[in-house]
Amino acid sequence: MVKIARALLFVFALSCSTNDKLPADYLLHYTLGAEPSSFDPVKSENIVNAVMQRQILECLFEYDYATNDAQVSPLLATSVEISDDGIQYDILLRHDAQFFDPFEPALFDGRLRTLNAYDVLFCWLRQADARLNSDGWWAINDTFVGIKELHQATANPDATLAQQAFDAAVKDGIEGLQVMDDFHLRVRLQRRDPWFLNRLAMSYFSVYPHEAVESDQRSMRDQPVGSAVFYLEQFVPGQKVLLTRNANWRGDVPGNATGVEFQVVRDAQTPIEMFKRGLSDRLTLSANSAEQFLDENGVLKKSLVDDGVTVSDYPRSDISMLCFNMQDSEIGHVPADDAGNALRKQLRHALALAFPRAQWQDLLYQRLPFISATSFIPPNVGEQHQVYPWHDDLTQARQILEDAGYYSQYELPQVEFVLFGTDSMSVALGEIYSVALKEIGVECKLVAVPYAQQMQRAANGEAQIFVRNWTLDWPDSRLIYDTFKSDNIGGSINLSRFNNPPFDDLLDKLALAQDATQRRQIEAQLDTILYDECPAMPIEHRQSWVLGSKRITNFKMRPFDLMPCKSYILKDD
Repeated sequence: MVKIARALLFVFALSCSTNDKLPADYLLHYTLGAEPSSFDPVKSENIVNAVMQRQILECLFEYDYATNDAQVSPLLATSVEISDDGIQYDILLRHDAQFFDPFEPALFDGRLRTLNAYDVLFCWLRQADARLNSDGWWAINDTFVGIKELHQATANPDATLAQQAFDAAVKDGIEGLQVMDDFHLRVRLQRRDPWFLNRLAMSYFSVYPHEAVESDQRSMRDQPVGSAVFYLEQFVPGQKVLLTRNANWRGDVPGNATGVEFQVVRDAQTPIEMFKRGLSDRLTLSANSAEQFLDENGVLKKSLVDDGVTVSDYPRSDISMLCFNMQDSEIGHVPADDAGNALRKQLRHALALAFPRAQWQDLLYQRLPFISATSFIPPNVGEQHQVYPWHDDLTQARQILEDAGYYSQYELPQVEFVLFGTDSMSVALGEIYSVALKEIGVECKLVAVPYAQQMQRAANGEAQIFVRNWTLDWPDSRLIYDTFKSDNIGGSINLSRFNNPPFDDLLDKLALAQDATQRRQIEAQLDTILYDECPAMPIEHRQSWVLGSKRITNFKMRPFDLMPCKSYILKDD
């Protein structure tokens, strides 16, 4: 057996016990562009939900703030033993982790209850309950032995049988997820997964008490109960979220914030002004703000540096892409229509080639850095991939359409581009694509909707062409390819609704491949299919530039933990 046991060490300049008296103004102030829709981990499809849940709920493992690598450290766990074949994990849990319930009426006497392995079992199995239509099913469906069978059983149209299947799994576990005692969990995987512990650091694998979702009077959606450093003090939908430091949290908190206030601010300019006036402690730079904070060389202005403002920049493991709805009758793949599908594939190639990437990026990023994508896979994830062929060439786009017979035999359809916002920047970005499409004879209708509506339309198959971003939860190329897997149609993952059995088969083989050379060969075949069928076009990989206020002495961003609020150390104003 391979044994891993890592102490929870926090490296920081100033530590503060939970029993110490802290000034009331040691409160972090942030802005959010959208409000959280749920604090329940079965609904973590958007970044706001995931960030909020991460502050209140805890996972068995977490990314260590003191390091920048992709390895995780125990949080609710204390140690893990992994079998030689990498299939079995024996995870031991802390004995001193407690749930704290701040709401009325309280779920527990004294508002506290010790967290145990049965809570972990319940929460993870709940992600597999088909009746909940969990956003986290994609992250769990290929993990534990027996989890797919549970998902199928809970999808039974007979409600009684579905409930019985879930209750039996909670009582006795499933083959791949067993409670050995109150603080010992045994996991058996469907296949070896070197990133399994990283999965357990995702918000989908958060742990909370079963009582919080079993009572008709309570809901994790807006009354979350967790074991983390902060708890939910106040939630005003559309306005703000206030988190307060949990005085019952075990041991020393790495940072010293008494709480976190998130204000919902939907316009682009207000967060900039709030940061400049000291009313917000964090600002993600964008085209709207870059000129105000960066000099002509793209460096933080000296006056801001002298004032104590810091910048955290890092390449994100992500991809922004132009997506085509593959189930759309005008541009997609229609079953049993081989001739039409060949024609529409040529159209997608032309639509991708016409995308004005340079203009798009100049407008969107201005002084901010980014990496133009040559493939779907970020350069900091795995090996170099073959170059995507349908980029930045109006001449080739027109030639493809002419060769296909669009200018002579077939009429070009009007297409619809669904924007990811209603602000002036989103509209301007849409207009430059619309103008480019007109140059190849394609009329384009722009539909400006808020980001959440764009994502919902895409998930429902109601968006024809749109731009989306996908950020990896750990640096594994398979997470990018998963966005094109047919099993993931109908949720927030496979928004292009790509359904290609040979692609799915290769992706299953990639999951099993252990040899690096074999993985590269499979990835090359996956790329070939994606490039030929063209369900999407890679645009760029983002760089994050985030400013921290002078109040935070140790500000930095973690690629896989975007707001590590509990680790920040604030100084007196």
